Amino acid sequence: MSVAARRMLHPLALGVSFLLSAFHTWPLLSQMKGAVLGGREDVYMNMWHLWWMRQAAWVQPQNPFFAPFLHWPLGAELYWHTLAPAKTLWGVVLLPFMSVETAYNAVLFGSFVLTGYTSWLLLRYLLERAGHGPWIAAAAALAGACVFNFSRYHLNHATAHLNLTALEGMPLYLYCLFRWLDEGKRKWLVGLAVSALYVLLCDYYYLVYIALFSLLWVVAERWRRGPLLSADTVTYTHLTLPTTS
Repeated sequence: MSVAARRMLHPLALGVSFLLSAFHTWPLLSQMKGAVLGGREDVYMNMWHLWWMRQAAWVQPQNPFFAPFLHWPLGAELYWHTLAPAKTLWGVVLLPFMSVETAYNAVLFGSFVLTGYTSWLLLRYLLERAGHGPWIAAAAALAGACVFNFSRYHLNHATAHLNLTALEGMPLYLYCLFRWLDEGKRKWLVGLAVSALYVLLCDYYYLVYIALFSLLWVVAERWRRGPLLSADTVTYTHLTLPTTS
């Protein structure tokens, strides 16, 4: 496959993810202004998050993780709240041009599009690394991305939990992790750190999941190559970790 063809796969995968996301969340895209997906109590809280992040970050700059008017006059800390700054900070950009309902729908729909694309990136790389041809890898990765993106878990949480709908950071983290382990280039290490930060700013649970996966992957790789606990474990791990370049 030529370099130009490989590059064209990215907008194609993104476009297919957009179309399939529109299909699976329909009629969300046709009712961006008139309704919100779900309509339960948590949805109203998530819309308030968009408004609050704009207030705290732009209108009246202050600590967004402390809301003085909640539980007034004491205020309320939001450090362990499902604030999802990576998603709700979009309120700063979107709310001057649209209603909070439309902004919420746009952010929610964007999570599906991005999850489809990042999971496609990860699966395509893993399939090509396993020896499959680029066209077969791209097509199979698209099918796998659909299974992940439009799973019951993702669609169910989309009706109430914006923070848990934000799955796109985890496939991106794993993509950067495997690229760094395979190539050892500094750009993948930077991507690893940025994607981990993005996951952190979406939901703490997901940060724990990717940390556990990373730990278990390193342990499994060490076990596959010899005794897990031995005198040279530390030395072996140090020598086999990639160096940045």
